[in-house]
Amino acid sequence: MNLSVAVDIGGTKFAAGLVDKSGRIVDRVATRVPNRANAEELFELVAEIVSQQIDRATNPHGGQPLVVGVGSAGPITRNVESISPLNLLGWRDFPLRQRLVDLTGLPVFGDGDAKALALAEGWRGAAKGYNSFIAMVVSTGVGGGYDSVGRVVARHLSKQLPGSPTIVPRNLGGAGHLRAANYMASAAPTDGTTLATIGNTIALHQVIDGKGV
Repeated sequence: MNLSVAVDIGGTKFAAGLVDKSGRIVDRVATRVPNRANAEELFELVAEIVSQQIDRATNPHGGQPLVVGVGSAGPITRNVESISPLNLLGWRDFPLRQRLVDLTGLPVFGDGDAKALALAEGWRGAAKGYNSFIAMVVSTGVGGGYDSVGRVVARHLSKQLPGSPTIVPRNLGGAGHLRAANYMASAAPTDGTTLATIGNTIALHQVIDGKGV
């Protein structure tokens, strides 16, 4: 069984898993990201869960890992050659792709987490079978007020757009909307296919202290 090693780089947790060619998740693991971790401490967390999944690909799953795919919070450069996630202050221009190549010996490919979400939903998820859809970033955790707003908007917005594309809501929580606001400003696609609902107090961040904005 040929497997891909999937890696998620988030602001508060890192996750890794094994995915077969049908899109089935065979195995997975996650770890919380500590505050104030430096660059090497952060990579050690990633290396630990990625190495664990590569080992588990063979035993107990009897498979062979062939490639590593990464979805990362931004900003990132092409193919995650370097990443600077806004909520991970220890990583600024961190050479993630090369470090993972050195760790695993496998080809490594990556993109922004929102784009990875959209591609996955179009392949195996809620948008499967649709030619046109939008991945929607919702900046607070599931169950929050702005989560509800985002999902209501997503349900009805497609009726107002040419072609009635399917809109896929996605939570991008962290830092009181700051992560989503910075993602939209710095890393989101600029072709109009990524939307966000962000609290109206976000402008106060610059007025108060400006950190991370």
